[in-house]
Amino acid sequence: MINRYRGICSTCSNNFIFRGVVPQAMTDAMKFCCPHCQIELRCLLELDLEAPRMILDPVGFQLDGELESDPSGEIITVATDLPVHRVRHAQPLNDGGSPFLHLASEMPKKFPEWISKVHALQHLRQSQFEVAEQLVSFARTANWKMASDCLGNVFGEQISNTRETIQLTYKAFSIFYAPLLIDPPMFDYLDEYFDHLNECMENKKPAYESLLTEWSTSHLYRGFRLKALSSFLRVLSHFDAFVVGLLFHEMPDKMRDDIGSYRIFRDDYAFVKSLYQDLFELTSQLLIFLGNILNLSIRGDADRYSTGETTTKKFIKQTACNRFKILPELPLVSTLLGNVSRPMRNSIGHFSADYEPCTGNLRYDDGSHQNYIAFLGDFYSAVKSLWFILVFVEKTDVDMHRLNLKVPVA
Repeated sequence: MINRYRGICSTCSNNFIFRGVVPQAMTDAMKFCCPHCQIELRCLLELDLEAPRMILDPVGFQLDGELESDPSGEIITVATDLPVHRVRHAQPLNDGGSPFLHLASEMPKKFPEWISKVHALQHLRQSQFEVAEQLVSFARTANWKMASDCLGNVFGEQISNTRETIQLTYKAFSIFYAPLLIDPPMFDYLDEYFDHLNECMENKKPAYESLLTEWSTSHLYRGFRLKALSSFLRVLSHFDAFVVGLLFHEMPDKMRDDIGSYRIFRDDYAFVKSLYQDLFELTSQLLIFLGNILNLSIRGDADRYSTGETTTKKFIKQTACNRFKILPELPLVSTLLGNVSRPMRNSIGHFSADYEPCTGNLRYDDGSHQNYIAFLGDFYSAVKSLWFILVFVEKTDVDMHRLNLKVPVA
């Protein structure tokens, strides 16, 4: 659905036709440029489903009434969750058409599947976000009794023991986004990791239990665990960005190769880049603990890394680039975690990348650029790594509970 208005730029006073695509999100923020003077314009929106209507709060321009059709003049079609073809949708109706219909024709099978996933995510966020917040809070403090009561209220039955509570708490996190976004082959990644974990539990049990005991008193593991749980809430509250990244991965090759012809008009780069950095750092920290498991499983010593370090303390001091060198011992997992881009993290962290609303690109200091939709595809890869991280934390929590160890929460 597209709402059409006559817009008036507050800077150059020129008129333009503003076509706003109704998003899936209840609230969202757009950023684009005046088609005449190129000044940055913003628009906050809120959906009123009872009316139904889209309430707009423009910044830098005014809206002069809703239009029944597109008259002649400069046209800007703006969407926050659907890629807009920069040529096609700058044309009047009927040539301009709808981004929704365009994607439906270009992606006849994948686009309806994507829409159903977004609808499911939107429903979960609207109806169960408070439950997710409560479960994260209880998991952070290892208050499994309160987590059990919360899960009982949701599912309508009491949970029999703490181990089951821990597992169901993390399964609830997965329900919120992983099954809707993760392809079945991702479970092969878990099987690869579980093979090593089972080797530790079955054939190196004393050393594995000693390792868990060490983690239970480790400030580093405590921080890693707490940040992983907090990041889940940040991802859930801002899934609108990574579902655009998912759509990028679902596009046929023809569309991805021509991604420069498409625009997305989101005003969330500051948030996304911060979360991307944090997810990269979490993945880098994961490799410290995942490396301990691999070392114990393959070499019988939790401190002997494939990269040559003979103590965990030495491995911790390595750069993220060197930490990622242990991943060849997990060939499948490597394809998941290895997609979290270190160059991208460095560009963001060193302020070497900036978003240009007029082009829809990230611009780098070396003069290169990347379409923001493709960047959101990278963001989606980082979100997938968080799914694996939460599984790792779940298994560690369960095994610590089995050994009567206190989960490091304070």
